[in-house]
Amino acid sequence: MIEKLKKIARKDPKRGVNLIVHLAKPPSEVLSLLAVRGVKIRHKYCLMRAVAVEISAQEALRLEKEAWVTRIEEDREVHILREKEE
Repeated sequence: MIEKLKKIARKDPKRGVNLIVHLAKPPSEVLSLLAVRGVKIRHKYCLMRAVAVEISAQEALRLEKEAWVTRIEEDREVHILREKEE
């Protein structure tokens, strides 16, 4: 994901991207840190320490370096495949 963000940031650093940011802390402890950066919180997850955000590609690369960020992934639609019944 980081390489994809770097490519986007080179072309258009202010382009918005939708990401899931996995955290080392509960989301409630970092919401103000994200707000200061101009990050739009789209969803707070309760089963995992993560938030869905809208952020510029350039800011996402900066955010990835924070100690309280454990992983960043693209927020995209996921589909489940069902096995065929016999």
